[in-house]
Amino acid sequence: MKAAVVSETGAKLEIRDRPVPEPGPGQVLVRMLASGLCHTDVHLLQGGDWPLRPRPSSIPGHEGVGVVEALGPAPRCTGLGSAWRSAGSARRAGTASVPDEQSAVDAAALTCAGTTAFRAVKASRLASGELVAVFGVGGLGPGPPGGRVARPARGALTVPLFDAVTGSIAGTRRDTADVFALHAAGRTCVAAETREPEEVNTCLAELRAGEIPARVVLDLGASLWTL
Repeated sequence: MKAAVVSETGAKLEIRDRPVPEPGPGQVLVRMLASGLCHTDVHLLQGGDWPLRPRPSSIPGHEGVGVVEALGPAPRCTGLGSAWRSAGSARRAGTASVPDEQSAVDAAALTCAGTTAFRAVKASRLASGELVAVFGVGGLGPGPPGGRVARPARGALTVPLFDAVTGSIAGTRRDTADVFALHAAGRTCVAAETREPEEVNTCLAELRAGEIPARVVLDLGASLWTL
């Protein structure tokens, strides 16, 4: 299979051939259909402003969607042939089923942006009619599910992310399932552009420069790509 691989922090991803992994206990093997990119990938790969660093030879990405090809040994592991949010060989407990009527591109964009926005609204315990200030909505293309947001005012606010956020930063598997259900019900609209997987480094550079208006999703088709 083809993969975009980390060579070192701050360097461009390298397109390499990798053997197809065998799913281990509690894992599923997913044939990738689409993979979204976001600023988390930019921060992680460029280093310097995050306490996290990518491992050399690792395959980054957290917005992958594909079809389950094989199941690892587990007594109640089901779902062969179903569409899942996942990447390559993944833990079954870290996946979420995608509704049949939902496209892989929409699902990839929703996994991070939709779930993050949904989790923020859910954690805030807002009631209908309450006034809310929204900071840093930027690349969250789909917007908070079922709601409207105002354009953020000009200016900057610095928040120590890893000290200020409690619980899950992006959301849970159940949150993602709820976002998929909202999208299937027509409550969200995905703003995303699709690109070829070979353009991954160009897309990351455009994200870094603020040239992507909403979300960007790599359309992997049914190829043996993993991101």
